[in-house]
Amino acid sequence: MAKIIDLDCLIQAARERGVPGVEECVRVIEEATSALAEEVAQRLGIVSTGATIDAGGLLATFYATNASQPCPELIDAGDAEGEWHPLPAHRSAAEALAH
Repeated sequence: MAKIIDLDCLIQAARERGVPGVEECVRVIEEATSALAEEVAQRLGIVSTGATIDAGGLLATFYATNASQPCPELIDAGDAEGEWHPLPAHRSAAEALAH
């Protein structure tokens, strides 16, 4: 029987072992996931601020377009505990992604 690990564990292992090029791989994965998140957001009529890999794993962030917009079931199922609100007017998508 084989052991199967998820992407987060694989990246952690590569970082811990000093695998050359791991940060470039992370950058490419984040870019591809951000593009995918943007496509999903457009189709759902919501806002995406992209994706990042951090201690929480590979995460894509989504916001409502306005205060009365309900959260799409698909997004809520992925994060039932998360807050759903519009992207604060004073924060750009890049700022939201950095936090």
